[in-house]
Amino acid sequence: MWRKALLVGRWLVPYIRSAAPVVVVLGLIALVVATWWLGPKWEVSGEFPLATWQTRALVTLGVVLLLATIWGTLLARRLGKVNAEKAEEQKEQEDPILPMERRQRRLLDRQLAVLKNNLPGRRGVYRLPWYLVMGLKDSGKTSLIQRSGQTYTLTNVTRNNRADRNPFGLDWWIGDHGVLIDPDGELLSQNQDAGGEIPQRLWGHFIQWLERNRPQRPLNGVILAVDLAQLSTASDEQREAHAILLRTRLRELMEQIGSRLPVYVSFTKMDLLYGFGPFVRTLSKHEKEQALGFTFRLEGQLDNDDWLNEFAERFSDMITQLNERLPDVLANTRDAEDRAAAYSFTRQLAGMKPVLETFLTSLLSADAFSTPALVRGAYFTSVVQEGVPEDAFVSAAARHYQVSGPIQPAQRTGQSVSLFTQSLFPGVIYPEAGLAGDNRRVVRG
Repeated sequence: MWRKALLVGRWLVPYIRSAAPVVVVLGLIALVVATWWLGPKWEVSGEFPLATWQTRALVTLGVVLLLATIWGTLLARRLGKVNAEKAEEQKEQEDPILPMERRQRRLLDRQLAVLKNNLPGRRGVYRLPWYLVMGLKDSGKTSLIQRSGQTYTLTNVTRNNRADRNPFGLDWWIGDHGVLIDPDGELLSQNQDAGGEIPQRLWGHFIQWLERNRPQRPLNGVILAVDLAQLSTASDEQREAHAILLRTRLRELMEQIGSRLPVYVSFTKMDLLYGFGPFVRTLSKHEKEQALGFTFRLEGQLDNDDWLNEFAERFSDMITQLNERLPDVLANTRDAEDRAAAYSFTRQLAGMKPVLETFLTSLLSADAFSTPALVRGAYFTSVVQEGVPEDAFVSAAARHYQVSGPIQPAQRTGQSVSLFTQSLFPGVIYPEAGLAGDNRRVVRG
């Protein structure tokens, strides 16, 4: 019964609101008529307060003034609303990016509302750790998120309508153990030749939104997705530009939210190194699910860049382990070409050590002018085996001699499996959610 009454009430509300001014005016007119018609007969404690026409005239004047006040207030509100809309239209004409910022805020607020509805309470937004997954376009970050073995129940229900979206947006992946925010690569690259002011403004607006809605600890960490295959074939200048661009965005982020963030580097698309497929084919299911890489020590770090020395040591140890596994791989591989490819894979990966060291130094080394990132680890992943693998050595030689390199056969996408990612988030990243620093401005209060 009450439910039906509530539904009827909701149905009547719009009609009541639209009819309210008319009802008020009619009510006041009825009051004036009653004052003159019935007023002289109104008795209070043996007296007739409205017996004289002067008293009734004063009451009528009061009613008219009340009516004028109500009417003027409503008119002023409408006029103020119209003026505000005109002012907003003028602002949007002067600043065409402003509507995009408002649309982005609306979409972000919508995702935040979903999160709060499912995690109620004052500290609801802090009950799950938040991570920003950063990477340039085609870095493989979205595939890494999708195929990391996590369940994104809320995300499947609340995916943004692609039509109601900015040219450069952010996707949210709300899982059982964490929230991953996935910005479009263009928000990070901010290509000035293609209207770079738009992604620049939207990026800054997003950081401000983070600080405003999760002020104490806007993020629990950052995951950098870097295309390993692209690094293997890029020139030194291209690698340097890639590193500096990501470094700039990371610096902007940490300066704005006022905290030092843990950073995890995921080298994606490992499958595009020639020989990867034959090498991993012989690995067990358990080995394929484990994270391939290393987490740096927290204790005993005397310098912000001690992790670079540890990277060199741990990378060499990883190559040693792969080489120790190589005889078994070769013994269990029948095809001679596949055996040669598997052997080439370990050599390519070993040969990338100086490339990765230089890249990571440019990307994450400390300087005297900004808060250094808390670099936690480097990991190697492959989630979709597609595309044409390249032999880094052969490609480098071909570029040196200015000749075309051999074209390898494309991988068959129907056989893709997620490799070295299943334990990366739940086993490595999420357990360290408490390492992020609080916003210094909020702590100082």
